Order: sequence, then C-alpha cells, then structure tokens
Amino acid sequence: MSNHASGVGEEFHVYDPQGEARVPKTVTRVHVKNGVIRLPGGAFHGCCRLREVVLPMGLEEVGTGAFQSCTVLEQIHVPSTVVRVGIRAFYCCR
Repeated sequence: MSNHASGVGEEFHVYDPQGEARVPKTVTRVHVKNGVIRLPGGAFHGCCRLREVVLPMGLEEVGTGAFQSCTVLEQIHVPSTVVRVGIRAFYCCR
C-alpha cells in the first residue's frame, strides 16, 4: 500500500513495508508509516532524488543499506528508539 502526492518537481510518499519492498526512485519526501519497527534493508537504495525522510517514534531498526546512494538526502531524524543501524545504511549519502 502506498500513497503518492506530487507537486512541481517533487513527490511525497507514505512508506509501509508491509505492502511494498521499495519506494519509487522519483520520490523526494518520505514519511514512514507509524507503527513500523523495522525498516528493511535496501528500502530506499538508489532513491537519488530523496531529500527528506520522517521516521516514526518506535522504530527500532534501520536495515542494511536502507538509504544507500541517497546522494541528496538533506534531512532525516533518527528517533531515540532506534537500537540497530545496519551496515552501510547511509553509505554514499552526504
């Protein structure tokens, strides 16, 4: 299940790992659905336009390579509930 809203030059996406493995490569802003406790490995890999991510409180794990090669990622707040960040979760991010 996913929700998309597009504006001029940007695409917003609500991410639910229960219904999808990855988000579209054109996404610029992502909100991870409340209640998600594990972000799968590679979920956002190669989303080269992704600039902003909102992670929910209660998230415990960011999977291996989850944001790998998100080269323009500018804003992400990792909640204090995260206890594990996988290898190369933010590899090739600025």
